[in-house]
Amino acid sequence: MATAPTQYQKKQAARRATADIERLAKTYQSGLSDVAQQQQKGFSDWNAKNREVMAPYEAAVAKYTQQDFPAYQRQVAAANTAFEQQSSAYNQTIASYDAQVAAYRQRLDAYNATLSDIAANPSERVSATAVSMGRSGTSYNIGGQLYSANNLPSGYFLDTVVTGQGVNRGRPYDITEQQLFRTRSVPTFNEEPPKAPNIAAPKLSLPSPPSAPTQPKLPTFETGQFQQKREELGKTFEREVGERKAAKQYVVMRRMSRGMLEGA
Repeated sequence: MATAPTQYQKKQAARRATADIERLAKTYQSGLSDVAQQQQKGFSDWNAKNREVMAPYEAAVAKYTQQDFPAYQRQVAAANTAFEQQSSAYNQTIASYDAQVAAYRQRLDAYNATLSDIAANPSERVSATAVSMGRSGTSYNIGGQLYSANNLPSGYFLDTVVTGQGVNRGRPYDITEQQLFRTRSVPTFNEEPPKAPNIAAPKLSLPSPPSAPTQPKLPTFETGQFQQKREELGKTFEREVGERKAAKQYVVMRRMSRGMLEGA
């Protein structure tokens, strides 16, 4: 006849089961620690790789901000200064040409006005002293020299001019006299118009800006694989603990069954 397990035996069995679960827990915690170390190492490697990838980009950014772009700004400033100087010289040249054209037009307009006046009044009266020469008639002092009415210089002529009104026996009549006239000479205008300056308007030519460095695309640090390992460790731990508890319950139930059969 088998005897039921003593209280001591029960405590020993419980201690063994507890020790077994504690060992499983330590194994689980050790596994979690290993996964954490793997994740930390993976992150360190990922970070180091990123620094390696970013190093040329950061050097390019430093060169762009400290050298390339300041040099470009200086080139732009120099181009603007040169353009302003060229524009000033161009404007001065154009202004001088415009002034010359305006003066030329003024002289041409005066000449055309003279031609119009000559066309309307082709002759003009000459204020010359008339000197009576007796039977020879009247001579005229032209330029300090006496000319008879029949021997006037070219362009000079006598014309009858009404100088007033008179009345004879109640009838009015014109008072006339011979006056000296000369045909107005047509002036010439041989002046050429100002020549336009052979100069083109300046154009602002700016240098092309330097290309800014393009930041490389960095991979993301994936934590999914480590989370999956943790979940697998947790499932394994829960399964093994469950198996231990089931085995313990099975042993207890079996012993209880045997005791009941033997005591029957």
